[in-house]
Amino acid sequence: MLLFSLSKFTSPPDRVKNADSGLQDRLGLCANFWFVCSSSLFRSSGIYPKSPSSRLASIFWWFFTLILVVLYIANLATILIKDKTSQAYSFSYSSYPSTEYILQEAIRTGSPKLLVLKNSSTLEFFKNSAIKTYNSYWQKVKEEPELLINSYNEGVEKVRKGQGNVGLLLESSMNEYINFQEPCDTIMTSGFLDSSGYGIATKKGSPLKEELDYALLSLKEKGYLNMIYTKWWREGKCKDAKKYRKLSDLYHSSLTLHEISGLFYILIGGIVITLIIAMVEFIFRRKITLPRSEDEHEKSSKF
Repeated sequence: MLLFSLSKFTSPPDRVKNADSGLQDRLGLCANFWFVCSSSLFRSSGIYPKSPSSRLASIFWWFFTLILVVLYIANLATILIKDKTSQAYSFSYSSYPSTEYILQEAIRTGSPKLLVLKNSSTLEFFKNSAIKTYNSYWQKVKEEPELLINSYNEGVEKVRKGQGNVGLLLESSMNEYINFQEPCDTIMTSGFLDSSGYGIATKKGSPLKEELDYALLSLKEKGYLNMIYTKWWREGKCKDAKKYRKLSDLYHSSLTLHEISGLFYILIGGIVITLIIAMVEFIFRRKITLPRSEDEHEKSSKF
């Protein structure tokens, strides 16, 4: 729409290459749209902007599409090599390893120290697991009783004082809740060691079972459970978008609008500059056109 307006009001029609009759002064709305699309693909469309304002708008658009494609390719390359190089990183906050990798490093080198709550479902998982890595951690806990904690508050406090050398293994729901609370200085690692859910137990044959099942199903279908989860977890005191609480958020694989906002600012600035030049061009052309029309009017009157 901008290019169409510039070609219509500020200058004679721009040049369009026609296969049958060569160059023609014909550049409508569809032709401008085709010019924009072809520019995005770095292909010639046979359309040649002629006015200074149209050419300047085209330059800013070409710059915008070129940088956007370069950023996309660079981000895509990062995604492709991420999985291949993640295992080569040492444990540090800048590398953001997975939970599985941290556990293996803790068993192999003893760093970081991974704490676990006494008599918890997490500890029972390691105790009863048939997987060698998880069972090895259980053996390590038996050898080092200091890895056991009496409460989550005790474990979180030790993690904060550990300066990256201490971690806490716990259920994902509690983990996520803690990371959305102040002082917002802990991070939840990516990946889960096991997947299971919570349930409400009743006595066998109890009439409460069907009532509880119906009540939970109703709350879920109406979105009430999700609303409560959002209120107490997602809308915690660390809900600022800049303070990511998950490693998966810190190590995202897509470009956000915020990260490329500068590119859009450049495009908007180019449009503003183009409009200013177009106004100057329109005024200048109008001043040239008016005296000529007056001279022609005087000649016709004398005749």
